[in-house]
Amino acid sequence: MMKSSLPNMATKRDIDKVDLLFFVLFTSNHWNLFMVNVRKKRATSYNSIKGSKMCMATAKRWVTLLDAFFKFCGIIDDPLELINDDQCPDQSSDSADCALFVIKFMETIFRKGEIEWRFSVK
Repeated sequence: MMKSSLPNMATKRDIDKVDLLFFVLFTSNHWNLFMVNVRKKRATSYNSIKGSKMCMATAKRWVTLLDAFFKFCGIIDDPLELINDDQCPDQSSDSADCALFVIKFMETIFRKGEIEWRFSVK
């Protein structure tokens, strides 16, 4: 009989101890942040290059994967809501700073929880 180690990777008890799960995604030479708010059953994609269809498609695949994983492990039965955060800071198209943006997004969210980006032009 074949057994899977998948249920031993995470349990409901383990996940109940955290509010946020962070995943760093790499898609076609670009890094972006994918965060799951476990309590709100919401996944948010933070991408420093706006309008990337490839990154959004990757985020959708991750939601599908995590929905199946969470359900299989008895962690979350309901599907995750996917949000594309289009208010996060944007990098210039000619820069290669996406990994730094991911680190700063993660650091800011870790310190402040889910945030609303507020910008003022002065």
